[in-house]
Amino acid sequence: NRERKCKYICCMFQEQEKSVTIVAPMTPAGVSAVAALRVSGPKSKEIVKSLFGCENVEPRKACYGVLKHPETKKQIDSLLYIFYCGPASYTGEDSIEIFPHGNPLIVREILQAILTFSEVRLAEPGEFTKRAFLNGKLDLVQAASVGDVIHSTSTAALENARRLLSGRFSKQVKELAKYMQIIMITHQAIIAAKSDKHI
Repeated sequence: NRERKCKYICCMFQEQEKSVTIVAPMTPAGVSAVAALRVSGPKSKEIVKSLFGCENVEPRKACYGVLKHPETKKQIDSLLYIFYCGPASYTGEDSIEIFPHGNPLIVREILQAILTFSEVRLAEPGEFTKRAFLNGKLDLVQAASVGDVIHSTSTAALENARRLLSGRFSKQVKELAKYMQIIMITHQAIIAAKSDKHI
């Protein structure tokens, strides 16, 4: 009953989160040549059409456009953006990656413009990867290794994190689990056969 209740709460939480679109910078705060932001969720297509004034959005294609505030129509920046149609995206949802000039003022204006849409909020730390996990794009080991890839301070640690992120370790564990299951079934069959002989 407890396990069933936990699964029910998890499913309810997942359904509620699916209706919310999230946005956050992908690059650290500070001045740079180029910054990057990610948007993920059901409002992504509406947002990209509104910000760039385009009717048709071609998925997985880098496009150049002028980003304007959806309400004031003020020009914020000229930049590159890519729209991804779920499930063929990092999170498994419709998403946008936006690459403006790396001025913190521009990044802030873009965030403010996107947050004017209803049911859109700032992403929590690690939330894009969390959604990727919930949508089956990453397993638990891969999801945990994303942070290790980002924060590794040695070449050896980075190589290990890359190996985990690639899914090779998860594949080996699954193969081992399958092998163990076969052994267990064989063992049970042998015990059952011996028991039948004694009846």
